Amino acid sequence: MALKKSNMALGITPVPSACSAGEVIVQRARYPFKAAVASGDIIEIGVLPAYHYLVSAQVVAGGATVGTIGILSGKPDDADDGRTLGPAIVTSGALNATGLLMDAVDYDRGIGVTMGANVAAGANEMALILTYAQG
Repeated sequence: MALKKSNMALGITPVPSACSAGEVIVQRARYPFKAAVASGDIIEIGVLPAYHYLVSAQVVAGGATVGTIGILSGKPDDADDGRTLGPAIVTSGALNATGLLMDAVDYDRGIGVTMGANVAAGANEMALILTYAQG
């Protein structure tokens, strides 16, 4: 298993966050398949900012087979391949209450996607559309 990172997870693309409590934000995090990705690899595609909680999530896989989408252990700037996928947000294409009922915390959290099959280099990109609010 390898951990791959999107530009948002690397800090290149800014993470949108709310200015006041209750404000809803939509984030579109993208991952282009520039290099091959193996089944079981985790792509850290997005970031849930500190003090925000999830409202909904949707993945647009671009032809890739996606396993589970969830919160990654550690912090988004951790480069450790040993990070694991924690509370699930989407499992088998369906929203999961465990991930959606998590409270806001005082640190950023990485959103990871496990790949359900190999993806060739140059394949379409994947996008994760997250809706969240400041808590």
